[in-house]
Amino acid sequence: MPGLKVKVLGKPELRRGKEVIEFPYKKVEGLFYYLIVEKKVSRTRIASLLWGDMPEAKAKKNLRNALYQLRKTIGKDYILSPDRFTIKINEEKIIENGLDKFLAINGNDSADHYRGEFLEDFMINEALGYSEWLREQRSYINRHYIEALKSQINELKKKDKSADLIKYLNELIEIDEFNEKAYQQLIKLYISCGEKARAIGIYKKLEERFKKELGISPGAKTTSLIRGIELDVNNDNFIGRGEELNNLLHTFYRFKREEAPASILITGEAGVGKTTLLEQMLLKAELDNFLVLKTDCF
Repeated sequence: MPGLKVKVLGKPELRRGKEVIEFPYKKVEGLFYYLIVEKKVSRTRIASLLWGDMPEAKAKKNLRNALYQLRKTIGKDYILSPDRFTIKINEEKIIENGLDKFLAINGNDSADHYRGEFLEDFMINEALGYSEWLREQRSYINRHYIEALKSQINELKKKDKSADLIKYLNELIEIDEFNEKAYQQLIKLYISCGEKARAIGIYKKLEERFKKELGISPGAKTTSLIRGIELDVNNDNFIGRGEELNNLLHTFYRFKREEAPASILITGEAGVGKTTLLEQMLLKAELDNFLVLKTDCF
């Protein structure tokens, strides 16, 4: 039988050749993922993780049924039982495991092999032990990714690659969202590149996160970075976008006067200034008593 390709970073997926394999129920799926990560486990251990709220005899009976269903789903050759106490994955049959690849690469290169949170959105109800194992794995993998990003960032600093630095710093603040030093580096970088609106936007993101989650404000060192930045929002100096900015402001003020509600779609290729145009409009508009909601769509 062909080997298995396993994806556990991001939305989990199991493939055998071109076939996507579906599991009969959650605990069978959870058992498989546990074996993919741990490689080998005692029957007592995995039974307690998945059926810890049941008597041991009932838990082991459920495990035997889950193993039967798992072998029926993926094939008996993929799951081995060296003895009556142990279960293991047949690693020779796993031809691709993104997690092993990500963890095996040392240094900054591993950051490019991160594909998202470990078993994203996967959970098993009424299995507290398994949920705790999931939490520990996610925490460990996140720490590994954070260290890989920091290594990549330090390497790029030596090469003075601003665009790549911006990319990895943005990734870092998304996963390590209270890392104020990363925000400081990103703000400095945007300022040095002349993107003052983006620098202020990053500061506002930090400010909102700190206030909402921690009830504090950014430190004085971070605040001082944006003090004195003067954004030129005059139409004449907003090169090539004066007409668009005027249209946005005109529509907003009509809405503010309750004359004509409207939706505006800003489109264009990546990098042409859509975000900057919107930031300029928000900075110039009189937003007292308005609640501005922002989100990212993918």
